[in-house]
Amino acid sequence: MSQGIPFAQLVGELRQLCQAQSTGMAFITTDDHKLAQVSLENGNIVYLFFNKQRGKDALQALRQVHGGHLRFTPGTIPSFRSELPPAEQVLDFLHPQGVGSEIPAPQPTTASALTEQEKSILQEELTEFVGPMAVIVCQEHLQTAPDLHTALDKLCLDLPDPKQAEQFKSNVLRRLKG
Repeated sequence: MSQGIPFAQLVGELRQLCQAQSTGMAFITTDDHKLAQVSLENGNIVYLFFNKQRGKDALQALRQVHGGHLRFTPGTIPSFRSELPPAEQVLDFLHPQGVGSEIPAPQPTTASALTEQEKSILQEELTEFVGPMAVIVCQEHLQTAPDLHTALDKLCLDLPDPKQAEQFKSNVLRRLKG
């Protein structure tokens, strides 16, 4: 993945989405290949997931991000909710010059032999088929997958249509070869 934009700019994009009273899902792919999921409902941040953490814990961990890419998908959001302060306070906290001391997030260890690039591509491609649930599905399966083919097999089990499963596999393998 190419180097993304600075995190302060990502926070600025989120702020614009909130000010526009947007409803939908914002996905932030970090420069170190992690994915954050932010649910917006009428400009309010109602759910936050990052680095295996939700809500305020995810908020703390997200402050450690230096840059990445943001993609917003407008529309209906899942019913998941996090207990979070108002959007303006969340965005002020996330901004690098925000108030409050920074608490370093612990780096998780996993038994997976997959590279961060493979995990990122698997999650991005699965998102095309199952939407925001891909974050949770990948979290469950990729931690213990010993290799790419096992991960693909596990993730394909969560796709209801065999044609989708084949397309998913094909997309992942094409991106990894390219």
